[in-house]
Amino acid sequence: DSDLTKHLEKEKQREAMDNEMQQAEELRLQSLETIGETSRRKGSDREETAPKRRRSDDTINYLREKSEKEMHVRQQELKLKKAELEEKKTESERLYQMIMQQNEQNQALLQQQQQVNLALIQFLTKQNEQK
Repeated sequence: DSDLTKHLEKEKQREAMDNEMQQAEELRLQSLETIGETSRRKGSDREETAPKRRRSDDTINYLREKSEKEMHVRQQELKLKKAELEEKKTESERLYQMIMQQNEQNQALLQQQQQVNLALIQFLTKQNEQK
């Protein structure tokens, strides 16, 4: 009976030693792995999950939000364009008024010049008649 127990104890010790040696060997191999090999090994330990399928509601909501954002951006662009056109129109009107005012001044100067010329002609005519 004592031989049997001694034999069982030796067997347990041998199994424990084998387990320790096996663990030590695994640890040694793991320490020699590259990062890629480690990530592959750890990745294989994980359960592979199927990618989530999106519901059609999610897609519709996404498209609706995208459309609303695009519409908002478009409206802002149109407001900016309208403001730019108004500014150009105002500038054109101001320039037109300035040109018209300049033309009126030129017309007034021309009339003055004509009156001066007419007065000069009349003066010279009287001078010639008196001689």
